[in-house]
Amino acid sequence: MPDAALVRVLSWVPPFTPLLLFVRIALGDISWWEIVGEVGLLGLSTIVLLFVAARIFRRTILNYEGVSWGRFWSLLMDRE
Repeated sequence: MPDAALVRVLSWVPPFTPLLLFVRIALGDISWWEIVGEVGLLGLSTIVLLFVAARIFRRTILNYEGVSWGRFWSLLMDRE
């Protein structure tokens, strides 16, 4: 099962990486460069999402109204 193409592809998608990476390691179906790549991509995506969340939080902390998707994107893309 871990040799399936879907499992290989989904193991590179950050939300699925922790579970599928350990499954593939336990079954011995993964090379060292895939482990390094997947962990690196997971770390990079975590850092990017942390900065995005901090930016949105900083701009909406005192806003008691709901934030629409349009407002969300404008807050995210607006330069300080």
